[in-house]
Amino acid sequence: MYCQNCGMQLSDSALFCSRCGASTQAPGQGQAVRPAAPVYSSPNVTPVAVVPPPRNPVESLRGQVNVLGILWAIYSALRLMFWASGLMFWASGLMFRRGVMAMSVYSWRYRAGAYPVTRFWDETFLFSRVLSLVIGVVGIWAAVSLVRRNPDGRTIAIVAACIALLSFPLGTALGIYTLVVLLRQGSREAYAALSAGHTA
Repeated sequence: MYCQNCGMQLSDSALFCSRCGASTQAPGQGQAVRPAAPVYSSPNVTPVAVVPPPRNPVESLRGQVNVLGILWAIYSALRLMFWASGLMFWASGLMFRRGVMAMSVYSWRYRAGAYPVTRFWDETFLFSRVLSLVIGVVGIWAAVSLVRRNPDGRTIAIVAACIALLSFPLGTALGIYTLVVLLRQGSREAYAALSAGHTA
């Protein structure tokens, strides 16, 4: 065997040249090969959506009933104030209408039908006053029943909501909200449990 660098003759077992010190092995021959690091592929993991635990319907209804009680108390107080102010307005206007009727050219027999606009106004005014009084009284009753968690509070609030639908726009909005809360599925059982827990 000869050295590939200087050409000196070497023994077959020589690893390096005794003259120039060059290696007698071919490049890469006899060198330990480091094994490649294994490549691990991550398994296909399907993300799982975290579903929050279902909310207790009784606790959910508790907050909404509190809101309904407060709203009905405020709205009913406003309706009663509107009814009281209407009575004062009607009393002051009654004297004015009597004065107009007294100066009428019509005889007393025909004065009642001589002013159809006045009659329509009186009937409309009377209907609005009666409606305000009914909504105010039933609304206060519903508000107290809801706050105290009375067993019949849900029924009273539903009746008040149906009547308030005639009073646009605030009464209509409050009535719709009340019916949505108290007539949805499971609301009867939830209110019964809420009332039983409050009275216990």
